[in-house]
Amino acid sequence: MDYLSAWNMGLSAKQQLQTVKFEDVHRTAVTFVSGVNLCLLQQELDIEVESELREGRVPRTKRQPGELAADSRLQDAVTRFRVEVFRKVVVDQVTTIIVERFSVMPNRQIVQDTPCLDPRRFSELILTMAYHAENSMEKL
Repeated sequence: MDYLSAWNMGLSAKQQLQTVKFEDVHRTAVTFVSGVNLCLLQQELDIEVESELREGRVPRTKRQPGELAADSRLQDAVTRFRVEVFRKVVVDQVTTIIVERFSVMPNRQIVQDTPCLDPRRFSELILTMAYHAENSMEKL
C-alpha cells in the first residue's frame, strides 16, 4: 500500500466517523456484553459484565454569588455518556486529529511526491517524466 492510499483512507475514516450513530454503537456494545456474559455462564465462571451504564450520583454545580439560574446536569447515564464521552471525545477530538493530520495541503503534497522515492516505481517515473517533457516541448 502506498502513502497516498493510506492518506485517502484517513480522509475516508473521518467521513465515516461523522456518520456513526450512538444508538448503533450502544446497541452493538449491549449485544457484545450479552454474548460475553453468555460465554462466561457457559464456562461456569462466576463473573458478570454489566450491560448497562451505572446510574451514579450526579454532582451539583457550584453557583457563584448572585447567580440565579441553576445549571442542569444530565440525569440519565446513557444520555450523559453520549454527550460527554461519545460526542466530545470520540467524534469531536478524533475528527479534529484526523483533520489536522490529513487535511493540511502541504502534507498532502509531500505524500503525493513520496512515490518517487520507491525503487519499484522508477520505471513509471521515467516514462511519466519523458511524457511530460515531450508535452512541455510541444507547448514551446
